[in-house]
Amino acid sequence: MAIDPEAGYHFNAGRDLAATLGYKPEWLEGIPEEPLAALVGTGNPFALGAIKPGENVIDMGCGGGIDSLIAAKRVGPTGKVIGGFTSESLALLGQEKTTAAST
Repeated sequence: MAIDPEAGYHFNAGRDLAATLGYKPEWLEGIPEEPLAALVGTGNPFALGAIKPGENVIDMGCGGGIDSLIAAKRVGPTGKVIGGFTSESLALLGQEKTTAAST
């Protein structure tokens, strides 16, 4: 999904899934459509509690990087977000997409 979000899958994904999982629309503001379209998460980690400015966050299995991008907005310039991947190809893809989103 992270590699080809437009392939026509049989499950809910992207903005529709984000709404179903309880992501607030303002969290998604400024996030590029390409990584957002690849969202296939199974939950909303932000429902577990607030992330505060200056905190450090590790997002293991971060896929297209949506949660990492949302967390980066919350921790601000004094915090840090690290996304972890299970494969080198996904790591390179995630790095490319999050770098593009931060410019």
